[in-house]
Amino acid sequence: MALNSIISFIEENSSNIEECLLTPLSNELQVICEILSKDEIKSQISACLEELDVKANNCTLKSEAESNTYREEGNRLFRENKKANALAASRYYTNAILAAPEDSPVLALAHANRAAALVEFGYYFDAYSDCEIAKNLGYPKEKQLKIIMRQAYCAVKLKNYNHLENALEKLRDMPLNEQCLNQKEDFEEKLKILAELPGKWHQDQPRDYKVQNIRPGKRSLHDHLERL
Repeated sequence: MALNSIISFIEENSSNIEECLLTPLSNELQVICEILSKDEIKSQISACLEELDVKANNCTLKSEAESNTYREEGNRLFRENKKANALAASRYYTNAILAAPEDSPVLALAHANRAAALVEFGYYFDAYSDCEIAKNLGYPKEKQLKIIMRQAYCAVKLKNYNHLENALEKLRDMPLNEQCLNQKEDFEEKLKILAELPGKWHQDQPRDYKVQNIRPGKRSLHDHLERL
């Protein structure tokens, strides 16, 4: 390692360095300048620093592979048992996010995978956010249908009119198979239910809502929510 090389060099050249340190100098900067004036010491330190740069670059190159390793392990756990392994899989996906380079496509994949696990765990707001991040990071357009469907599902669970409407707007412009068409129609019905609710139900942040001020002759708010 580069650090060990520096330590070994200092030990081997301790007499030269000690000579520099024994020279009457006024501050640390002068000590450093005096040490670096020795060509042999300067060249060895430069070589060690270059070695550190190479190692840092290699770490960056390996991080995408590391991210994929974490994500694949999360996928394995999630496929085995979605309910039981949702939290464990989420942790692997989080590690995949942390390991991925900022501009790498694997970062979007990790966010999308974590969203699926968070849905199973009931963290709908965080799952919706992960889907949004994945889209913003360049998640493949040919695969975006599933994360938009996931966002619509999360919006229903959050009883969030605005989020559901935004997801449906995107779904209306996408080619859908029969299963997705049926799900979309169900989401459209849920949107109509949410549209009947008071304005505060359209806020962007999830809330703990309570049934109150139900007018006679109208279906109760509780009944509306049970249908969701």
